Amino acid sequence: MMAEANTNTADTQPEETEASAANQIDDDPVRMRKILTKKSTNASVRDTKSKKIIVRLLRGDEMEITCSGGRYTTGEELTNLVMDEVEIPEMDRSYFGLWVVSASLQLQLKPHHLPFKVIKKWPDILESFSSGDTFSEQPGLYLKRDAMVDINREKEMTNPITLKLLCDELAFNMAYSFYPILLPDAVEFAALALRAEHNDSASKGDIRNTIGSFLPPHLERKTFGWTWRRNVWKAYQRVVGSADQLSCQLRYLEAGFALQVYGSTFFYGGLEHEKPGMPDEVVRIGVNSEGIHVILDRTNVLSLSRRYNQFSYNSYESAEDGDSFLIEYDNGTEGKKQMVIWSSQAAMIDTLVTRFIEASDDQDGGALGRTEEGEPSKYFTLGHKATMDPSRRPSDDGLESFGVKQGC
Repeated sequence: MMAEANTNTADTQPEETEASAANQIDDDPVRMRKILTKKSTNASVRDTKSKKIIVRLLRGDEMEITCSGGRYTTGEELTNLVMDEVEIPEMDRSYFGLWVVSASLQLQLKPHHLPFKVIKKWPDILESFSSGDTFSEQPGLYLKRDAMVDINREKEMTNPITLKLLCDELAFNMAYSFYPILLPDAVEFAALALRAEHNDSASKGDIRNTIGSFLPPHLERKTFGWTWRRNVWKAYQRVVGSADQLSCQLRYLEAGFALQVYGSTFFYGGLEHEKPGMPDEVVRIGVNSEGIHVILDRTNVLSLSRRYNQFSYNSYESAEDGDSFLIEYDNGTEGKKQMVIWSSQAAMIDTLVTRFIEASDDQDGGALGRTEEGEPSKYFTLGHKATMDPSRRPSDDGLESFGVKQGC
């Protein structure tokens, strides 16, 4: 769901592909360590020769950044260079981060990680945290919204540069079907995106050239392209009026804030099909400051959405059956139900859910948190149940084991 792009480094020439699943990096240090601690034969020679790297924005712009520290440039150093280039104000810089992106995985870099080495080791990372054919995937670097940003904080932003970046990300997620949305609502969002980009001076031709006005792939079977453009233009004409560019962008973002999945970090997994013998149903698992959201990837239909005080969870590791993430929730008159998501990214989901719960300032009612350790689960006879024991939690250096920390 991403347009192709080329990112040049000394070691790779990554390109970005269309379908993406967003994931944070601080997750499974054991598997990571086995990969990234492999050092090359000349690792002792500290090459600090400057290197150039391409970083892209979701609107399609790209920047060639010169890194004076060479391959030892840290995530923090590169992020600062990019933010200087984009002119993001100091007060808003914590809202964004650098992400390494390919078709099946997105990882947000931490300040002490080494971006050049992450890119070099990307095939090994994919092998550990993705499934299927990942051989052709090539990574690219993108400036995107930080995974841990609270939506309420976003509502207070007023800087034009910051708002434009957020609008671009919302438009991207709409255009490439990351957010589940029905056709009538998609038309309204496309009209608001057109106005946020062009204010009241848009033309019909701008619909084809404005990312937020693209027809989302999951709706292509529900309407024709010309019908889509006609309906978007009619909706745009209904929202035009005397307003400045900033007001148009705020209105677009306000519509996005109302979506349950807004600002989610996405992971991929599978649900067992209701009919025995049928392949698993591929799902995207969105995690944001509001809760967890499970979306059927083929139809882009929201299958389950629960706030943090409405479900319990746990993750499991099994070499034989594969890793999995369990969601237990109250389904009204049907009582408690369990959803089991099989995913090599289960530990990543667990980590991000836990962090949002811990970061929450709202103690009223509290999050349900993990399922009770002593409570048996009919779905799991094998595997390891995660605990809240700090010694067992994923470390704060998720890519440490891949040797991408500063000094590795």
